[in-house]
Amino acid sequence: MASAAVDDVSLILIVAILALLITFRLQRHWKQPALHQLILTHQAEASQVRSSNESPVYRNVNAPIGLDLAMRPQRSTPDVPGLLLDGLSPSDAALARRVFDAALSNADLLEQASRLAHGLAALLPGESRTLVVHGGVASARAVVALLAGAGFKGFPKVVTAVLPADVPLKELPVEGPVAVLTDSRPSVDALVIPLSTEAAIAHDNTRQWEDVLGAGAPAALPTAEPVRATTLELDEIGQRPFAWFFDKASSAWLITTHTSMTSGVTSILSEYPADLIPAQQDTIAIGGLDPASPIFASIVLTALYTGAGLSHSTSTTQVVRSVRPSIIYTSGDGAEDLAESLHKAAPPSFANALYKRHLYALRHGIIPRNDLADRIVGSEARRTVGADNVRNVAIFGGGCAAGQDLLDKLRVYLAVPVIHAYVPQTAKAGTVPVALTCPISASNVYDFQAFAAIGLGERELAAHVGPPSVSLEMKIVTDTQVAEARASVISRLRADTTSGTQDDTIGEIFVRGYSVASASIDTVTPSSRDFIGSEWIATGDVGLVRTNGTIVVVQESLQKDPGVPRVRARRTRGGRVPLVSLICLFFLAIAGVEASSFERRDVNAVMDSGLLENAIASLLAAQRSSWEQGVAQSALLEALYPKWSVFSAGYGSIYPDRSKIDTNTIPKRVLTMAYHSVAAQDPSGRLCTLLTGDEQLYNGAALDSASCGDAVLLASWIYEGFVDGKPNATSFWGGAVTRQLDYIQTNVSRSNSGAISQRAHLGDVQAWSDTTYMMPPFLAQYGLMTNNRSLLVEAYDQIRLYRNLLSFRNGTEQDLWGHIRAVTNSGLVWYDRRAWLTGNGWAAAGMLKVAATIQHSSFADELQSQRNDLIQWAEAVINAVDKYFDTTASLYHNQVNNASTFLDAAGSSLLAYSAFRLAALDRSKDHTGNAEKVYGKLRDSFDPTGAFVNVETVNELDTGNSAPTSSESLAFLVMLQSARRDYLNGTSSDDTAGSTPVSAGHSLLAHISMTTIVAIFAAIFSLIC
Repeated sequence: MASAAVDDVSLILIVAILALLITFRLQRHWKQPALHQLILTHQAEASQVRSSNESPVYRNVNAPIGLDLAMRPQRSTPDVPGLLLDGLSPSDAALARRVFDAALSNADLLEQASRLAHGLAALLPGESRTLVVHGGVASARAVVALLAGAGFKGFPKVVTAVLPADVPLKELPVEGPVAVLTDSRPSVDALVIPLSTEAAIAHDNTRQWEDVLGAGAPAALPTAEPVRATTLELDEIGQRPFAWFFDKASSAWLITTHTSMTSGVTSILSEYPADLIPAQQDTIAIGGLDPASPIFASIVLTALYTGAGLSHSTSTTQVVRSVRPSIIYTSGDGAEDLAESLHKAAPPSFANALYKRHLYALRHGIIPRNDLADRIVGSEARRTVGADNVRNVAIFGGGCAAGQDLLDKLRVYLAVPVIHAYVPQTAKAGTVPVALTCPISASNVYDFQAFAAIGLGERELAAHVGPPSVSLEMKIVTDTQVAEARASVISRLRADTTSGTQDDTIGEIFVRGYSVASASIDTVTPSSRDFIGSEWIATGDVGLVRTNGTIVVVQESLQKDPGVPRVRARRTRGGRVPLVSLICLFFLAIAGVEASSFERRDVNAVMDSGLLENAIASLLAAQRSSWEQGVAQSALLEALYPKWSVFSAGYGSIYPDRSKIDTNTIPKRVLTMAYHSVAAQDPSGRLCTLLTGDEQLYNGAALDSASCGDAVLLASWIYEGFVDGKPNATSFWGGAVTRQLDYIQTNVSRSNSGAISQRAHLGDVQAWSDTTYMMPPFLAQYGLMTNNRSLLVEAYDQIRLYRNLLSFRNGTEQDLWGHIRAVTNSGLVWYDRRAWLTGNGWAAAGMLKVAATIQHSSFADELQSQRNDLIQWAEAVINAVDKYFDTTASLYHNQVNNASTFLDAAGSSLLAYSAFRLAALDRSKDHTGNAEKVYGKLRDSFDPTGAFVNVETVNELDTGNSAPTSSESLAFLVMLQSARRDYLNGTSSDDTAGSTPVSAGHSLLAHISMTTIVAIFAAIFSLIC
């Protein structure tokens, strides 16, 4: 070591470490528990009397004994129509949000439900008809079908029956004409309606969705009316049948009433404090739950009542990654998968110590969101998985779905409340099969308590599932056949004197209340008058009630072994990391600071895979003009095949010896698009131009087609090889790309200075800012792959000439680019002087692409000055646009310097892409602050159906106005993700620093003092201990 003196670096580190330690200590005292702990000691009330061999009857403390259980959210909502009509104000009911696979408002849903009911009445005459929803209520059409049978005033009578997708339609719960909403051919005589838009069903009596909606006479939509009914009349309204659900466990149809559904919604809402109830800004993701179950329908109705959005997938992790929800309802398996995804995404360094600090806060009733430990452990994991917007998670399972370890992981990584709810797998009232429309119980949203583990061999008791629901009451019965069959488990619990369970009543769980679906209408409690005499429902599950009123399910009815698997280590990544190993890793990291100052990650570690997949799928499905085809090819190449892109890392050629190409690595999807670009080449040589057959040969854009040339050139080299260093002009690929180059060089008008016109009509010389991305990169790519210096210089010169024509040189507009300028016999004429956002993005992106291409050429050293110019000019554009960034909306205006124009997501995406590419090419030019904000905004505004929501995108054919999501805006989003990934991973064309090893003499460790080392040691020790 150099010395034991306290140098400046040591002093700074010591001060920082002391501040860190003080902050950690003070945080324990600054934050207050989310809920007073005394509230958690009394979560249920017990009856004063009990029957022999039974526990007391338990109720939620908010539905005390002596009063009625909860039946509906409001007095004005005795049935499902009341929920929909009174839940939201008329203005809020008109606001569209995601409803699974569509964007609809409550008003839209009611309109379609009305049209569906009247259409079915016209097609299936009679007093009533049955509509079977085959597959559950996990699509917009299924929700409309559910509402069509809800009994709205003025609707013809429709009986809705919900059938799981894997159960064939054989017999129905009621008689009469039948319609089936399905994606498969039914085996019964019925009117068939496709459930999804892409379904093609071979059936003689098939009607399209739109045809059914249009078959009936239009009717006025129902409206909310004042409720002036007595309690008895409200009960009678609620006891009307709502819908049938097929229960696979019992192979029986179960009927729900309006009361069972409104009480189910009430129970779900009661799980939240008043300030956390779902609202219109929320998106609810449902993962792994059965969409054909009554409880799933309750979640759907809860979303409709509150105005929240809805999304569903069989995979919780996938739906979270796709829609970035704020509320999650998941199965136990889905919760496990989500926790594992978060665990893998969390940074490993010192995570065990910080994880335990987080647990310490949770055990004291505090959710330490956004504190130092959370920012290190949780925030990166949430962003990677797509859970950065999540504010609540509810696990719906059989009572043993979650152990304490799983709840801890989710609470630590998500830093949000996690509810553990109990939904029995089977239930019977006597011999009659039943199901529930809400969980029997659910843990308090702020109950972070962890009780001592109760071991049962290789398993231990699951975490408690909270007190009973507000719409149900429960009891434990000890002398049932189920309890006797679990006698060994009960005996072990009674013998454990340390568990505190030896005196508890342990037996089968029974419930009764309003949230019941049954095979018999008589079993469904019709009203508060008949509640006391209603039959108790056996769950088949064994459980106990803790002294604070929370339920613990010991063993589920279908479970072979009690409890959940015993977890021996909190972090499966290897458990506790030894202190010495951490210190060694820390010093190794210090030694490599100069060697690689830029963070390294796996190439896809910072990509939002769900967002990327949806954007690409939508892009490939969209119709594309020539420039959109070209930018789409570039987007896919950069996203999926980054090593083939000019933005790949390093200097020199990026293409391997053609004889050694691994066919598994070639960019096949891009080359497939290139094929279609060639197939649509017009006689003049313009790629991807013959789209409709009506195009005029010498009119329109001259240079848009050049954007398709890069991929065609690549295909020519990969599939055919070059002849004498150039594409084979007589082959399919080589001939097409040669014709494209010849067209640009010989058939397009130029200005006196040499600027190639964007317009195909001879003599019409126009410079468009868009062209900077279309033509110069193609010339540069051709020069790179054919080792042609003159083409590389031509690409640079064309940008220079366009910049001279379009860039503003003074005033507040300095360095912004105008859109279109013509070179006429009388001089220069502005056709569109606006500083169009997308045009400025095109300009910056084109300059950076040519700069990166030059860097990979054999002329990189000779053309270093040109490359530097391009990077400097691109930076000037980005800086000029950045001055007008709207910090509130995190977007730029369509006309950059005119705040009265709309905020454009498309152009903002392209400008942000350019900022990330610039910073990756030259790390001294990092202007990614606003770019990161744009990325966050667009990530949260992109719908899994492949469209932007709640933001506007420019109409590329009428650039002063907005339009629905365009192909180019989708390509920009894909490119933005790729550029951001490369920037965060440190991969760029200017990546020599990362490839040069550092000698020991230049290691930071050689200059660090003894005091600093001691301070670092103390810091590590304090974090771990």
